[in-house]
Amino acid sequence: MKVTYEPARVRRIAEEAIRREAQSKDNPADLISVALNALVRERCELPGYTTSDSMASAIHTEVNTGMFTVPAT
Repeated sequence: MKVTYEPARVRRIAEEAIRREAQSKDNPADLISVALNALVRERCELPGYTTSDSMASAIHTEVNTGMFTVPAT
C-alpha cells in the first residue's frame, strides 16, 4: 500500500487540513476526520486518536480565539 511513516510530515499535513477547515467547522470530531482524510490521500500512517484529538483541540482553540478576539483600540 506504500504507506509512509514520517511523523513531521504527518503533523504538517494534519495541521494544514485542520487549520483550513477550522474556519467553518466547529466539531472537533469533524476536524479529526478532515485530518485523517488528508493523511489517507497522502498515504501517510495515521497518528493515534489522542494525538489527533489534541491537535484538533489546540488548533480549534487557536482559530476560535483569533476569530473572536476584539483588537485593542
